[in-house]
Amino acid sequence: MGTYLATGIVQDISIDKRHIKQDITIDQIVERLKKELNIDCYNYSEDVEGYYWQIKPEMLEDNLAEFLDVQFQMSTSKKDSDMQEAIDKVREIKTGKQIIELSKSKSLINFQFVHQIIEHISVVRTNNGSSESIRVYFDLMAYFLEGKIIMESYGSSFTYFENNIRLQRDKYPIVDCVKVMITS
Repeated sequence: MGTYLATGIVQDISIDKRHIKQDITIDQIVERLKKELNIDCYNYSEDVEGYYWQIKPEMLEDNLAEFLDVQFQMSTSKKDSDMQEAIDKVREIKTGKQIIELSKSKSLINFQFVHQIIEHISVVRTNNGSSESIRVYFDLMAYFLEGKIIMESYGSSFTYFENNIRLQRDKYPIVDCVKVMITS
């Protein structure tokens, strides 16, 4: 695929337990993830291999089409037909599960599933104050995939984008599930 700037709604988060040292707890990981997203918007599970968070379907069922419409309007003076198609298709769907399936079908340019974007978070140990870098896998329902990215050091810009999107929190609670990332 290549490397693109992706903005979208985080559908799934996963962390492989094998890559975590024993002195790091799930509570410490959750506290760190809360700095990235509203983790309360996700259902948590775990098994022998990992920790998992999946977006609660109701987060996608309220006014997602309207949210996408506003995001597209903020990015361009005139929505193109692909943007309008994404809005129309999402508006037709009634359940969160169906919305997830729509993104996975990759039939829409402006609403498609991006699998396992890797980002590292730094978790501080409580026993000695040192930090551990933990690999986190994000699955994204991307509504923007922008041109190839050559430089991969745009971290502060991404935080700025995310914070601006989250200014719409009162009207669109889904913004607490949005990340701006680079695909691989």
